Amino acid sequence: MAPLPNSQGLKSKQDNALVMSRGEQIEYIADLIAELKEMARANRLTTLAGILELAHAEAQLRAKDVI
Repeated sequence: MAPLPNSQGLKSKQDNALVMSRGEQIEYIADLIAELKEMARANRLTTLAGILELAHAEAQLRAKDVI
């Protein structure tokens, strides 16, 4: 699970984004979406979980395109 940013964590993530490749950034986005999807499923938000499933698949495809 991705850690929740705090004031220092957010700055650190922004700095890391500058050194991460585009593909790595998209993979990170895909990981975040996967976590959100699981949260939606756990709360029986089926429509939201489905939308996030599509977004996750899209992010995974785009990450493969740039690697």
